[in-house]
Amino acid sequence: MSKFIIPFIVFLFVIQLSFAQTPTNRIENTGNVGIGTIDPNEKLEIKDGSFLIKSNPYAYIGLERDAGGTIKMGVSTSGQDGFISTLNDLKFLTNGETTPKLRITAGGFVGIGTPSPTQLLQIDKAQDKTTAIKISNNNEGAYSRSGIILSNGETGKETLLVSTSANYAAVPSWSNSGVLSTGSKVYNGLVLRSSVGGIRFQPNGTTDHVVIGSGGKMGIGTTNPSHELDVAGTIHAEEVLVNLTVEGPDYVFEEDYPLQELSDLENYLKANKHLPEVPSAKEMEKEGIKVGEMEMLLLKKVEELTLHIIKLEKRIKELEK
Repeated sequence: MSKFIIPFIVFLFVIQLSFAQTPTNRIENTGNVGIGTIDPNEKLEIKDGSFLIKSNPYAYIGLERDAGGTIKMGVSTSGQDGFISTLNDLKFLTNGETTPKLRITAGGFVGIGTPSPTQLLQIDKAQDKTTAIKISNNNEGAYSRSGIILSNGETGKETLLVSTSANYAAVPSWSNSGVLSTGSKVYNGLVLRSSVGGIRFQPNGTTDHVVIGSGGKMGIGTTNPSHELDVAGTIHAEEVLVNLTVEGPDYVFEEDYPLQELSDLENYLKANKHLPEVPSAKEMEKEGIKVGEMEMLLLKKVEELTLHIIKLEKRIKELEK
């Protein structure tokens, strides 16, 4: 490489001397060469200008330490691709610091904010009030969107983390939305997994509105669910299907069923202020009620009441004779 760099420098130097009355180039007795400056502080210093190296099949500028270590920057032999090449890690330094802000290891790992990345891309953030990654698309087109696509390389098996534009036309319901969706070939659906702790949903702020605990219990309006589903509020549904864990009360209509006499029932009501077997108001306020059990209990009372009405009707007919 020195075979053509040194002659090139000397050529520029001679041309400059030929046309300028005031010298702007200099080769000092220290060996420093200045182009555009008469006071070079480096082996080669160029001021207010640039230099171009042309060569075939490739051209590059290389730096090499005597003790080893080489970096090259140039144009490759194939096509017109530019390249930066080094025998080990490639580090990017800023602000005069010695700690690299970005590093590409010899193994191809990229680290931002970390000197030793162990993943293809690893970002370590040490600044307060900053975001590790921000992706935006300022285009206002009908199909404009910004986001991340995670894929195994096969079309249709992607997971899309998308923030859409105000008028996203491909899926209109996504407009002005943050979207997490899967491709058409992700047949097993979307998995939300937490190795430790639960999963929390915080729409419109930082308050937990829906919580799935580490044991799988879900809370809506409560952050500490103690049942499979805890709802601190009103449930509105067109239909509720309850699987029974207690026996249906058809046994009330058996011939040997011990139907309580109305006089005994009256005495019980006077003493307890609630039906037999039915919990008191205080008990229900404290413990709540189990819908399936309560429905069967109320049905039982209706069936007992039906038997009493039948008996009363028979007595009335006897008295009317």
